[in-house]
Amino acid sequence: MTISWNVGDWNSMISGLATHGLAYDAFEMFRKMERMDIEPNEITFLGVLSACSHRGAGHLEKALKVLQDCPLKLMFWHGRLFLAPA
Repeated sequence: MTISWNVGDWNSMISGLATHGLAYDAFEMFRKMERMDIEPNEITFLGVLSACSHRGAGHLEKALKVLQDCPLKLMFWHGRLFLAPA
């Protein structure tokens, strides 16, 4: 039996790994999500960026790459991440 994950399942895994300081694993989970053609949402990107912050400046380049590759139009406002209006 194959289990099919939705974006919320992936977000939970990425955020959980990030919260526990497992930045590398969170990035790997994100990349696996991309390979499986699951479209990330704003919560996904918050989880990935959170993984960067838990490991300090060593992951700033990864964070920048994630933002540059982001297919969503994101908007930062007062410390919050939103989808930009179309």
